[in-house]
Amino acid sequence: MPDERIDSVKKAGRILAEARNYGATLVRAGERALDVANAVESKIRELGGEPAFPTNVSFNHIAAHDLPDHEDVRKFNEGDVVKLDIGAHVKGWVTDSAVTIVVGKNDVGEKIKQAAELALQNAIKLMIPENTIGQVSASIEKTIRDAGFNPVINLTGHGVGQYEVHASPAIPNIATKSPYVLKEGDVFAIEPFVTTGMGMVKETSGTQIYRWLNDRHTRFPESTKILKIAKEKYSKLPFAKRWLVKDAGVTPAKLALVLRGLVEIGSLYEYPPLREVSDALVAQAEHTVIVGKEPVMVTA
Repeated sequence: MPDERIDSVKKAGRILAEARNYGATLVRAGERALDVANAVESKIRELGGEPAFPTNVSFNHIAAHDLPDHEDVRKFNEGDVVKLDIGAHVKGWVTDSAVTIVVGKNDVGEKIKQAAELALQNAIKLMIPENTIGQVSASIEKTIRDAGFNPVINLTGHGVGQYEVHASPAIPNIATKSPYVLKEGDVFAIEPFVTTGMGMVKETSGTQIYRWLNDRHTRFPESTKILKIAKEKYSKLPFAKRWLVKDAGVTPAKLALVLRGLVEIGSLYEYPPLREVSDALVAQAEHTVIVGKEPVMVTA
């Protein structure tokens, strides 16, 4: 791992940790999800980084990819279980971290949050050279099931790279026979998801996250403009629909139509919100880790 890459990953991790901790303090009853997302992304830029993807603010049974639209009025309520999933990059080198905040009192929410955090801690201890992903995954599943809950089996941890949020190989949250052997300098985001439900997620409506895939001819000038912004400003990284309201200068209604069309022709990739199939509560914990004899948790 070249020194420049190490330095950039560590710097991005420090920025992300501060922004995540700051954001967590803002998640309180009566506050708006939109204000928290905007504040976190502003903090990342203020500290010298850039968002690696839009700040996810996922409520209760929504496990991931939930984030506010530009006019979102949703507020946090007592008992909400909120996942704040944040990414930051420096020179394109991505770090990824998440924390669960229980708003007010929710005993079950606290228990699944603690299970996710313990599963993450136990997994990080195994992020040393010569261990396999299979060992890490087995530890995550065992910790969660020992706590009396279920892992979300179709969400995984993952490698991270330069302008790449989800790189191979994946780190499943259930035991796997993955033969991949961890190597010194590998960088992974480990993210256990814990639920009281069946332990699977499915896509639902309300997509707010997109990523540029390729340029294709379109006869609509708004579509051409949005593709140009997506490619040149965000490169291969995901971006928020609400960011484009400002960047593209088009109305929200027109923007929604354009984005749908670009997804349909394969120019943009969409990330729909993911909800637990039995609508049960979900908690998440995540850190980015550099593999070593003593694993480096860069987002601590």
